Amino acid sequence: MGVFRSSLFSSAPKRGVFARFWPWFLLVFVLLALMGGGIWFAQNRLQNLAQLQPSSSEMVNPNVPQASAIQGNPVVAQPRSAVNEQTDNQVPAKNTLSKPEEARIAVKQTLSNWASAWSALDAGGYLSFYGADFEPPEGLSRNEWEQQRQARIVNKNHIDVTLDNLSIETDAQGTTAIARFTQHYRSDSFKETTQKTMVLVPQNGQWKIVAERVD
Repeated sequence: MGVFRSSLFSSAPKRGVFARFWPWFLLVFVLLALMGGGIWFAQNRLQNLAQLQPSSSEMVNPNVPQASAIQGNPVVAQPRSAVNEQTDNQVPAKNTLSKPEEARIAVKQTLSNWASAWSALDAGGYLSFYGADFEPPEGLSRNEWEQQRQARIVNKNHIDVTLDNLSIETDAQGTTAIARFTQHYRSDSFKETTQKTMVLVPQNGQWKIVAERVD
């Protein structure tokens, strides 16, 4: 046993350097590998960030319209002044108007069409603006009055009727309107200016004249 132990101790100093210090070599190798991996990861991360960063020519200007991602066509932006002008000139939606306001607008258009039909020598169109319950003046029947009005229109070569100073009042429900205006009438050989008052009511979806007088 003593010989065997002495032989072991005597052979120990004769081992190589790697055999004696291999744990330290392994530790250094692991540290270098970790350092190399960290450097590689950092470089790869920087490259990815550089690819994601847009160049100066690709920077998006928020004030310039970009190309459409769907159609691939540039979006044309209107100047701010044009957009404001379109917004300012928008007509209010019908459902934002009150019943009296709607009635006044409709009555004004009805009277304009009435004067236009009269000026166009359209006797049938002129008479169609009067309601079924219109009461003719001077005690005439409806049939007598229509024949009289038709003769006074179709026998003219020229008629021009214009309305001025139009004012329209309605009830709270917008179902009855009273219109007052100045009427200028000119025909082939006659002209006059009169003040008129009319009462109009809606019938079958249209405003009709049910009363008319010269003031």
